[in-house]
Amino acid sequence: MAVTYSVLAEMTYVRSRAKVVALLAALMSVALLGVCTIAGGQDVGPALSARVFPQIGPNVKAIKQDSSGRYYILAKPANVVWVFSPDGKLIGQIPNERSSGAITYAVDIDLGSGGRLYVADRGANAVEIFAPDGTLVKRIPVFAPISVVALSGGQLAVVSLRSKHLVSIFDQSGDLYDEFGDRSEVDPGAPADTLIDPGKIYGDGAGHIYFAFTSGPEPMVRKYDRVGYMEYAAELPASEIGQQSSRREDRLEFGLNVGQMNISDQLGAWASLGS
Repeated sequence: MAVTYSVLAEMTYVRSRAKVVALLAALMSVALLGVCTIAGGQDVGPALSARVFPQIGPNVKAIKQDSSGRYYILAKPANVVWVFSPDGKLIGQIPNERSSGAITYAVDIDLGSGGRLYVADRGANAVEIFAPDGTLVKRIPVFAPISVVALSGGQLAVVSLRSKHLVSIFDQSGDLYDEFGDRSEVDPGAPADTLIDPGKIYGDGAGHIYFAFTSGPEPMVRKYDRVGYMEYAAELPASEIGQQSSRREDRLEFGLNVGQMNISDQLGAWASLGS
């Protein structure tokens, strides 16, 4: 059964590229990682207007869903990941009584094979990997990680504030396996030890890595394969956004259509600028 997701966001005053790329990153998170996944392939209907996960407070940073339908949500406080059942009931948290370690200040999460939870813990300068029951499997030292994607074979992709490249790949042992992406694109004149937030990464079922720039001369999303070869780059030129005063009817639209339940099976996307 084919399922289609559509995302529409209106912006009254779109005047800075930072706002545009922030919106793009948020929409990529929704569209590519299944935030709007409807369990069992049921019709969306009017249910999307109802509040879900009422225990969750402000500043939601990530929502992931595993193969069994459970939701993992990172929000405030940033030292815990809440676990909900497929029907939206709070059933647990990570860390818990089985965990031998704690989360200091998480900024991103992802789910890997076997239901493992990957946590970009900026406060601990590490990426922490938890088993489904909350047991701490491994802690990989990474200075100021800000985004993480679990890859097949136990590998993971990480973005950090002081990496020499945009993306760093670590193997299942926690050793640095590969790096790619030119960090100088974000701020060409910045010293090598400068802390820069280059962007966010997202993954799909085919092992691709999508990098959404949050800094740099132009808003952009890039698609890389597992070894760092760039497959495409989608740019939003500043000239198209315009520097003049925005009208209330001006809007920015992004959408992603996914055929079949696996995002790697069929993919289509659209974007439009203007009123």
